[in-house]
Amino acid sequence: MPDASDTLQVYGNVDEVELLLNGKSLARRRPDNGPSTSEYVSRPDGGNAEHINYPPFTFFGVKWESGELKAVGYKDGRKVAEQTVRTPGRAEAIDISYFESGVPASRNDLLIVYVSLKDARGTGCFGENGQQVKLEVTAGGELRSPQQVNTEAGVASFLVATGNASTLTLKATCGQLTATRKLKLK
Repeated sequence: MPDASDTLQVYGNVDEVELLLNGKSLARRRPDNGPSTSEYVSRPDGGNAEHINYPPFTFFGVKWESGELKAVGYKDGRKVAEQTVRTPGRAEAIDISYFESGVPASRNDLLIVYVSLKDARGTGCFGENGQQVKLEVTAGGELRSPQQVNTEAGVASFLVATGNASTLTLKATCGQLTATRKLKLK
């Protein structure tokens, strides 16, 4: 996002983090250890980390660029972790999921269902706001929220009640994109 902040924070229980943008190393940092301040600072400043077991790694001056941003974590000089995020392309698919809360969906349950817009690589299209998504419950339950919801950060949320059936079938549509998902109910 071209107008985004140029300060980026990475969290991890490692000794160092290297930040790479489109394969180019921007910097390798140790965790924040800046001075504590008595007043609240509403932006990351590299300080106020003395009471955190694993302080963040703050990178300043990171200019936005479309592509791939990778954080590589090092412990005792060895690479032990890696996390990559990508700039999404245009929405080309729909993913239907639900909030499990540690418990699988069951009969006579109430589910929060998420319909997410994804690009061709499966990256969430977080910049897609206001896209109208329609959800249908075609078997095993009923919709308890509006049938059409606009996306926020590429996701539309719905409330679905399951019935006594052993399977819940959902169908989502957004423009020309369509997806169906069958959930086995306990």
